Amino acid sequence: GSVPELKSYDSRFELMRQAFVVFLDAPIFGAGLRDTEWLISLDGRSYGLQVHNDYVGTFSDLGLIGGCLLLGIVGLVTWQVWHVQYADSRRGTVKN
Repeated sequence: GSVPELKSYDSRFELMRQAFVVFLDAPIFGAGLRDTEWLISLDGRSYGLQVHNDYVGTFSDLGLIGGCLLLGIVGLVTWQVWHVQYADSRRGTVKN
């Protein structure tokens, strides 16, 4: 058979729901890098489907450890960009 198409939000939501179940099975370390896509399916068969949500996919693949690391990196980068772009300009300081 062919790979089913993701034509609706219901299909995508179902993939995220299944990925969350995978996360609950191994919450600390996760299922393994890129293993979630082989553990989820739309019609009872695995096709290597992606979750279509990087945060849900990361938490299900890498567990709390990898997911929190991702959130920390995103938060740090966001804070740095905000700090450089907005905080310094509001104080009137310019970095050379």
